[in-house]
Amino acid sequence: MAGLTINELEQASSVSTNDEIEIQQVGGGASKKATLGQILSHDARLITGQYKNKIINGDMSVWQRGTSFTEVSPQYVADRWYSPYLNTTVAQSSSGGVLHMNITRPLGTSTNATTRQGIELPATGAAGEFQSGSTWTISYEVRLDTAGCKQRIAIGFADDIANTNAVSLVSEDETGSEIATGAWVKITHTFTINASPLASNVCLNVEVGVKKTAGLGAADVNRLRSVQLETVSY
Repeated sequence: MAGLTINELEQASSVSTNDEIEIQQVGGGASKKATLGQILSHDARLITGQYKNKIINGDMSVWQRGTSFTEVSPQYVADRWYSPYLNTTVAQSSSGGVLHMNITRPLGTSTNATTRQGIELPATGAAGEFQSGSTWTISYEVRLDTAGCKQRIAIGFADDIANTNAVSLVSEDETGSEIATGAWVKITHTFTINASPLASNVCLNVEVGVKKTAGLGAADVNRLRSVQLETVSY
C-alpha cells in the first residue's frame, strides 16, 4: 500500500509505518509524501520538545553573577554564557524594551566579539540528539555601531567550555558579507552534523557573534540577542 491520501488511510483495513501518506500543503502548492513512521516520529518530537530551542537564556535575560564585566579573562558572564576571549567588556543592556548582551571589543585588536554556550551531552562521548547526519539551524541577532565586522559561528563537541579536545562541526569565521550597522540584523546558518564526539567529550559548544575585520583603530560595542539552535531534521 503506497501513496495513500488521508481519506484512503481512514478506509484502509490495515496500514504499516512504511506506508506513504500524501500531504497537501495549506494554501495550495505541490503535495508531499512521507511515511506513516516519519509522521509519527515528527509528532513524538513535538510532544517531547525535541524541536525546541536548545540554547538556554538565549534572550540574555538572566545574569545572576552580575550585569557588567570589565576586561574579562575567559569566564562566565550571563547565565550559561561564557566569554572566551581576553580583555573584552561584557554587559547586559536593553533596546526598545528587549534585553541583549553588549560585547565591547578592545581597542586596536581583531578579537572576536562572541559568546559561547556549552550544551551538555546525555553522557560522556554520546551525541544524543546531536547525532551525525542530523540537520540544525543556528540563528542570532546582532546590532553594530561601526562597520568592518563579519559573522563568527563556531560549533563543535568538546571536553569543556574552553574547547579542550574539540571536534569542529561548524567554523564560519569572517564569512559572508560585512554586517550592516545601525539596525538589528538576523544571522542564520543551517548545517548538518558530520562527525561524532570523542570518547572524552561532554558538551556541544556553540559560539556566536562577530569578528572585526577592518577599522581596528577604536573599540566598539557589538550587541547580541535572540540566540536559537533548533533541529531541522534527524
